[in-house]
Amino acid sequence: MQRRNLLKTAALGFGGMVTFPIWAESWNKTSFSNLNFTMADDALLAEIVGTIIPETSTPGAKSLGVHKLIQKLVSDCQGKEAENKLIGDLSKLQILSKNTKGGTFESLSSDKKLVFFKSLEKNEELKDFYSKMKRMTIDGYMKSEYVMTNITKYEYAPARWNGCVII
Repeated sequence: MQRRNLLKTAALGFGGMVTFPIWAESWNKTSFSNLNFTMADDALLAEIVGTIIPETSTPGAKSLGVHKLIQKLVSDCQGKEAENKLIGDLSKLQILSKNTKGGTFESLSSDKKLVFFKSLEKNEELKDFYSKMKRMTIDGYMKSEYVMTNITKYEYAPARWNGCVII
């Protein structure tokens, strides 16, 4: 009986090893990406994270690609409804920017972008969007490889232990 189970398992494993390369050959970057963000949404989100954490002597959130992380997190972890809400909030922000500032958010100067973005905290429609963008940008920035290795000095296996030291 055990020999029969062993032969079945071996045959299944061998069949999987033979068919896996054929199946995996069709994989590419776009087959794993199911993002519904347009180029305009991507550019606007990049400007927003660049406004929250701008470039200084260290790279800003935009150059570290935090906007891509936010898109991926919203799409993969929060579902289609949250993704559609984020896209809708981005278009509301763009409309509000055109109505109040006379131009798109991207066309504003960095000082005007900051003032306009901070004004969203008092806007009833976009208050949640403001706090969510701020929180996700800071989280994504602090968890980026650059910040973890160069600023916070993250160690993969921290806490050395010396067995001969008695506390």
